[in-house]
Amino acid sequence: MPPREFAPLYVPTGDLGKGIPLPADCHPRLQLHPDRLAFFHLISNLKTQKRTGWVDHDIPSPESISDHMFRMAVMAMCTSDEKLDISKCVMMCLVHDLAEAHVGDIAPREGIPQDEKRRREAATIQNIVHDMLHDSPAAKQIEALWTEYEERKTPEARFVKDLDRFEMAAQAFEYERAHGKALQSFFDSSLPKIEHDDVKGWAEVLEVERAAAVYNAMAYQQPYINQQPMATMGMKAGGNRNALGKPMNSDGKREWSHGLCDCFSACGTCCYACWCPCIVHGKNKQRVAHLEDKGSPDPEGGACCSGACWAHCCLQTFFGLGCILQCMNRGEIRGRYAIEGGCCGDCLSSACCGPCDLTQVSREIQLEEQSFGRY
Repeated sequence: MPPREFAPLYVPTGDLGKGIPLPADCHPRLQLHPDRLAFFHLISNLKTQKRTGWVDHDIPSPESISDHMFRMAVMAMCTSDEKLDISKCVMMCLVHDLAEAHVGDIAPREGIPQDEKRRREAATIQNIVHDMLHDSPAAKQIEALWTEYEERKTPEARFVKDLDRFEMAAQAFEYERAHGKALQSFFDSSLPKIEHDDVKGWAEVLEVERAAAVYNAMAYQQPYINQQPMATMGMKAGGNRNALGKPMNSDGKREWSHGLCDCFSACGTCCYACWCPCIVHGKNKQRVAHLEDKGSPDPEGGACCSGACWAHCCLQTFFGLGCILQCMNRGEIRGRYAIEGGCCGDCLSSACCGPCDLTQVSREIQLEEQSFGRY
């Protein structure tokens, strides 16, 4: 990889009286100085520059610098430590990597000495404060917050540094689960250094969650990195939603665990789906509903006679359209298990081979149930 190239620092346009040309009758407040506008353009780099560590590990669509800073700011709001100045912590989170808008996210493997890294970042902050923001009150506040964070002398600065470490570890775990990457070095370099009680507690919970993923993988002879999709809002955590460790594509989607025409390897379910499709459909609906609502398998395996069963039975018996309900359920299953595909494919699978569709859906649910030890 070629060495990092640093762009020259911003050169100011002149004194504050030289604003962007506007009509003579324009309100004075609209005479925005180009140096300040240059700062606004500069910090847009934080939205587009990807964090170097994730890029080096080939993480698809990795987080940006501002992604990292934003989540830290929200985390700061969640502390129960009443001795901290939370407002200051939130603002410090939002400026602590501000210099990276110009110098970028310098990683240790680049071989740039720490003193040189600090010098360049400090020069960038001075460039922002004096040349772009002209020592305005906002500039002085940014400079004070950044300096306080770098010096680590206050409780707020040390707390924000711990958030910096924890956020990186949390992101590493999420990437492990989503992309099948071994990222142990990110945990080793962050979690042991955390000191604040709240953040240390969050880190302990993260380690337990990660250890549970390891145990679950070992118990069911799956790879440690199981690429399980994360639970979405309103969804219980549930079990392993990618028990066979199918690889995820760049959109975070995967294939079905079993092929549509592989239904004969589950002969019992396939025959049941041929003779009584309404019952299999109803049981599938109840089983996944229990997983979503309770976060655990239905101990009864889904009732034979349910509302979903009767709806399918009536539609199929009187109109031959039971496949409509199957199609809708197939789409919901794909959403839960992050399976690639679309509405057209769901319709074709349900209409052209209803028993195969029911069997494939049933087996996908069964794999999650098995991760709890249900079978």
